[in-house]
Amino acid sequence: AVVSTQSTGGNEPNTIAVLAEDVAATVGVLIAGVGIGLSAYTGNPMYDAIGSIGVGSILGGMAIFIVLRNKDALIGRSMDVAKQNVIVGILERQPAVLCVNDVKTMVEGPSYARFKAEIFFDTDALTMQYLKSQDVRTLLREANALSSDEEMEKFLKEQNKLLVDTIALEVDRLEGLIKRQYPEVRHVDLEIL
Repeated sequence: AVVSTQSTGGNEPNTIAVLAEDVAATVGVLIAGVGIGLSAYTGNPMYDAIGSIGVGSILGGMAIFIVLRNKDALIGRSMDVAKQNVIVGILERQPAVLCVNDVKTMVEGPSYARFKAEIFFDTDALTMQYLKSQDVRTLLREANALSSDEEMEKFLKEQNKLLVDTIALEVDRLEGLIKRQYPEVRHVDLEIL
C-alpha cells in the first residue's frame, strides 16, 4: 500500500527516489543473478549479456520514472484546484472583501505552499470597521474644533494612518484564516487593490 501510494500519489521527492532506486536495485540483482546463473548453467554468455541489458533497461526506466514523477517538485506546481477554490471562498465570504482576483498558488513541497491573490476591499465595510474601533463622538468634536487648513491636514493624516492600520490588520486576519484552514500554506501574499 505504501509503495502504491508513494509511486502514484505521494509528493515527497526524496521518498519517491529512494523507493524507486531500491526497487530498481532489487529487480536488477534478480535479473543479473538469473543471467549469470543461466550463463554458468548453459555455458552460453548470451544470457549474461541479456541480463546486463535488462539491468541497464531497469536503471534507465527507473531514472525516467523518477524525473517524470518529481518534475513538479523541481519546477513547482499549482495547488489543488479544490483547495484553491475553498481558500478563495473563505476570502470572498468576509464582509470587507468585494472580490478576489489573479489567484496564483505554488506547491513547493509536501508541506509547503504559497498563495497569492489580489483583494478588492469594500471601503465602506473597512471604514465601519475602523469607526467601531474609535470613539465617534470624540472624532466629531475634534473635527468640529478644526480652525485652519493645517489643522485639517494634520487631522486627516492621523485618521488616514489609523485607517491604513485597520486595513493592515484586516489583511493579517485574512492571512491567518487561510493558514488555520490550510497549515501547509505558509506564505500568503494578499495584494490590496
